[in-house]
Amino acid sequence: MMISLALALSGLVFASPSTSQGLVTEQVVERMVVTESEDGSTELELLPAETAEPGEELIYSLHFETEGETAEQAVVLTVPVPPEVTYVEDSATTSAATVDFSTDGGVSFAPRSDLKIVSDMGERAAEPWEITHVRWTFPAGLAPGAAGTLEFRVVLN
Repeated sequence: MMISLALALSGLVFASPSTSQGLVTEQVVERMVVTESEDGSTELELLPAETAEPGEELIYSLHFETEGETAEQAVVLTVPVPPEVTYVEDSATTSAATVDFSTDGGVSFAPRSDLKIVSDMGERAAEPWEITHVRWTFPAGLAPGAAGTLEFRVVLN
């Protein structure tokens, strides 16, 4: 059954603690489609994710670029992971940034290896389906004109 991604992506909002006016971002959700040419060769193509089926893998990308002549200091970019999808382990790109994750709605963050769930039963490692946010931090900031793409993959529940 195909599902419209309008609902699944409604929680997808770019958030940045940076108050800078010199950072431009664009968020894109794509699906991987394998196409076969007449000669039988196959090619992987990324297309806008307008619909998807449960179990289908999607790519969340955040394109960024600094504008102006001043460096951006300590840039932090955060992307929510909607409850309709599950984060794919080890899929977040790192670039020159550190990557941290949240399981509490973006209140606190930790490296994936340190991400824990604490309950009455004790402490345990967080499962991929419990991740609610992915955050990239560029502690040294971004130079004027710096650009890049940060991404992670999810599976539609």
